[in-house]
Amino acid sequence: MWKIYRENSHDLGFVLANLFSQSIDIREFNLWIDRVILQMPIDETPHYVFDLIDFNQGLCHIYKIIGFAPNSDLSEAEKNALTGIAFARNINLYEPDMTKAEALKALEENPHILDRYRLFFPFIEIDQTNVF
Repeated sequence: MWKIYRENSHDLGFVLANLFSQSIDIREFNLWIDRVILQMPIDETPHYVFDLIDFNQGLCHIYKIIGFAPNSDLSEAEKNALTGIAFARNINLYEPDMTKAEALKALEENPHILDRYRLFFPFIEIDQTNVF
């Protein structure tokens, strides 16, 4: 069961942290939403999930659709590790707040973040030679 509810939103918060760190893009976010819909009983799926199926607006609008700000419970180092994943994927980041070396070091120090990323986004391949 995905943790995507107001009172327990850690999974949704993790996915949004990935979106804001640019380690996933909108298309990949939409693929994750599809996955949630396929895996959850329809009567237990929050309505906003269906509103996010084709989300393609500016990220500042996503919280309005969801109706609350999900909690990721990620530390700063873990958020930096998400940026490391973006660099490992060779994504051309828009205004990164750290160097590639710093981000990859954060990822190396938080390998559980990469494990969780792979669990959430199995449809995304990451070249291992770029990771550690």
